[in-house]
Amino acid sequence: MRPAVSVDDPELFEHALAALKGRTHGDTLAVYLALKKHSDVPRIGASAGVSSGTLEQLLDDFYTKVHPDLGPRSGQVCRIFHDSFTAGHSYSQNNWRDFFRYALGVSCLAPEHLFATEFLTEHRSHCRYLVCNSKGDYHCKLHPRKTRYIRGLDKPKLLHWSNPGPAGRYKVADLGDPRLVEVIRPLSIHVPLESLIVALYFGAAWHSERNISFGRFAADFGFEDGAQVEYLFASDVVDPGLRRMVARRSLDLLDALKRPLVLKRTDAPDVTSTERRVRDAAFRMFVRAAYDSACAACGQRVETEEGKWEVQAAHIYPHRLGGVDDVRNGLALCHNHHWAFDEGLFTVGEDYELIWKETARRTQIHVSGKLRLPDDPKRWPDQDQALAWHRKRHFGEPLLPSNRRRRP
Repeated sequence: MRPAVSVDDPELFEHALAALKGRTHGDTLAVYLALKKHSDVPRIGASAGVSSGTLEQLLDDFYTKVHPDLGPRSGQVCRIFHDSFTAGHSYSQNNWRDFFRYALGVSCLAPEHLFATEFLTEHRSHCRYLVCNSKGDYHCKLHPRKTRYIRGLDKPKLLHWSNPGPAGRYKVADLGDPRLVEVIRPLSIHVPLESLIVALYFGAAWHSERNISFGRFAADFGFEDGAQVEYLFASDVVDPGLRRMVARRSLDLLDALKRPLVLKRTDAPDVTSTERRVRDAAFRMFVRAAYDSACAACGQRVETEEGKWEVQAAHIYPHRLGGVDDVRNGLALCHNHHWAFDEGLFTVGEDYELIWKETARRTQIHVSGKLRLPDDPKRWPDQDQALAWHRKRHFGEPLLPSNRRRRP
C-alpha cells in the first residue's frame, strides 16, 4: 500500500504541475476523472439528465483551485491538462460547452440502445455516423447543423445528449464499463499517480484533509478498488518503484534465454494489476529492444516527441492461451501488422519468409520478403513451437520438425 500523499504544500503543487505537464493527454482524462468524482450525474438509461450549464458548473467547481499561496494562479482551473481551461477566460481557449459537444461526442443523437454496446468505446474516427465532406471537414449526419464541426476524433464517447435543442439534457455513460476503462488506459498509463493526486486535491473545495491515502483517492473517484487505480495509473516505468520491478523482471527474461523455451506457462496464478503491468512492460521493453523498436514485418520505426514507440510486442502463442512472456515467443510489430498477425492474415515460414493469405495480398498492409530478425540469434522467434503453432492454427500446416534455419 502506498503511503499517504501530502496535498497542502504549494511547492508540491508546483512540482506536480511540472511532472504532469505534457503527460496527461489532456481533455478526455480530465473529464473522465471529473465525472467519476461527480457520481450523482445521471448515467445512461436514467430518466433524466443534466443541463450543459450544470455540467460546466460541476467541472468548474471541481477543477478551479482557489488558494492564496498560488498567487496569480489562484482561481484558475487545474493546469495539469495542457493548460486548456481557465475559469476566467475559457472562451478564448476551449470552453466547457464546446468541449463537451465536439471533443467528447456529447450531443450524440444515435439511438440510445447503442450506448450499451461497443458503440460506447469506439473512437470517434470510427463512428458509423461520421461523414467527411469534399473540403475535408468532418460532421455527424445525426447532429444538428450547428454542431457539424467535430474535433477530437480520437476521443471515446463519455456522454450522451438525450434531447437536442436549448433544453438538451446530458447523460453520462457507464464509466465503469471495462471496455471504456481499456480506452482510457492509454491516456492515463504515463501519469505519475502521486503527482496526479496532489494536483487534483490541492486547493479543491470538496476536501479539507492535508494527506490523501491511496485508498481514499480510489474511493473519492469511484474506482472499483485500488487495483483498478494501479491498472490505470503510474504504469510502465514512470513510477520509480515500478521501474525497479520492471528491471528485475527484465533480468528474468534474459535469464530465460539460457534454458529451452517452454511455450506455455506451467501455472496461471492470479496476479494483481500491478504485477500484470510489470510483466507486460518488461516483455514489451525486451521485445522492442531485440528488434531495435522496428516492425519485424515492414521495418517501420516511429517515435513520438514524448519518446513513445509505435511498435508493439506481439505474442506468437497468445498470452490469453497461456503463452509465456519470452522474447522467443514474441515479435515486434507495428499496429497494422500486429493486428494482421493475430487475425492470421499472415504467418512466418520455416525460412522466416512472410506467408500471406490470398485475400490479404490485396490489402495495403501486405509486404513481401522475410522477417527482420534480431542481431542475437538467441532472440529469434522460436520455429519448433511458437511459429509452428501459428502456421498450423491459421494456415493448417502440420507441426514441422526442426531444420537448420538461415538468417534472412
